[in-house]
Amino acid sequence: MIVITCIDDHNGLMFNNRRQSKDFVVQRDIIEIVKHRPIYMSEYSYKMFADFHSPNIRVEDESLLKAKQGEYCFVENQRLLNYEDKIEKMIIYRWNREYPADVFLDLSLDSWKRVETEDFKGSSHEKITREVYRK
Repeated sequence: MIVITCIDDHNGLMFNNRRQSKDFVVQRDIIEIVKHRPIYMSEYSYKMFADFHSPNIRVEDESLLKAKQGEYCFVENQRLLNYEDKIEKMIIYRWNREYPADVFLDLSLDSWKRVETEDFKGSSHEKITREVYRK
């Protein structure tokens, strides 16, 4: 599966049961990357994407279990370490800021190869970095 997530400068994902931030440009970029392929996500994450009316979004509580090879999974509030063998690629959006966090990306990318990096201006962030990693 291909995991997509957003993190801060300290690999933080969430704080106090809420996402750290969101950005419309990132959401649109994710929808464009996925194109016509399925993207799995939690009900919590779906609320952020509902305005896109994408028929490709699959809302599943166990999205990391449901996504198959080549399918996308947007993750905000789930741990990845137990699914590392199933993950073939990671797309990470970096906010390039520090936010309070109590949930962090639990998967080390040290053994992964970064194959793509792109900086762009978001709707609420001056600079967002999209990084793509492969095993």
